[in-house]
This record gives sequence, structure tokens and C-alpha cells, in this order.
Amino acid sequence: SVPGPVTRRTLHDAALAGFQAGTELGDPLTDNTRRMDAYRFHDAIHLGFMAVLGWSPVMRALLRLKRKSSPEADECEDGARAIFAEEGLAAMLSRLAPGRTGFLSQTSIDGMVIEVAKAAATGLEAEAVPGWLWQSAIHQGFCAMHLLDQNSGGYLVADLDARELVYRKLLAA
Repeated sequence: SVPGPVTRRTLHDAALAGFQAGTELGDPLTDNTRRMDAYRFHDAIHLGFMAVLGWSPVMRALLRLKRKSSPEADECEDGARAIFAEEGLAAMLSRLAPGRTGFLSQTSIDGMVIEVAKAAATGLEAEAVPGWLWQSAIHQGFCAMHLLDQNSGGYLVADLDARELVYRKLLAA
């Protein structure tokens, strides 16, 4: 099948389920909470890390790009512990974001937020990433998550060369 957005047909309508890259990517989108928030789009945070930092064990796993040719990288950088650290970081940042204008401006990402990010990456290849790159990655991921929420979906383009995550609206059907 052709890579692109995947919808799941239900009895009454179609719901966005994720992105197809050879096979279906991710799970059905829900907030996994009693109150509605944009967390259902939190993979934008991981894409921000991937685009800006060149680091995301979560996206490596989802895209099936784990470094199997290097047993040490596969276990230590792409394994469960790294994935849990990144997922925990995304969750923690999501808790901090409302008190800091949703991280929609880079200046709202202060030293404490950057220290949280660096602490989550301790012992991982992203540990040495400078604070200004963390600031950019967090900002771009949260801006993309906000735009996905405000527009009920869309596309994200992660340009690893430009260190940029770009939002695109869904095309009208």
C-alpha cells in the first residue's frame, strides 16, 4: 500500500488512526485521560526530537529503524529503557507546558525545563545535546502538537537536515 494517512472506518464515520509507512504506524488516537487535551497528538513531540536532535528511540521503534546492526546501540540507545525515558519526558513536558504557554514560544522553555529534558537523556546519546537544541526541539514538537489539535489532524514533515518539524493541513477530500 501507499504511504500516507491511515483512516479507520467505523459504522458511522472514519477516524484518523495514524500514518502508514509500509505498515500502519501507531495506535488509534485518543487522549488516554478523562479530560480532553492534545496529548493524543503527542507523537509530534517525538518527531520534534527526531527532527531537531536526531534522537528519538520511540520513532526508531515505530518506524522499525532500530540499529540491529549494532547490538550495543540496539540495546542501549534503541531499547526499552531509552523508549521509556523518552515517553516519560514527553509526559512530563506535557504536564509542564500549560504553565508555560504550551511551549508555543521558545522563551517559555526555561532552564528548569531544559534540565528536565537533559535528566531524562542521562546515559543516552542525547545527553550531550546543548540546551538551545532541546529548546528548539521542545518548541517545534509542541507547536506541531498544538496545530494538529487545532486543525483536527494534518501532516508533519520532519526534515532532519534542516532540523525542522513542519505542520501541513490535511487536503480537503
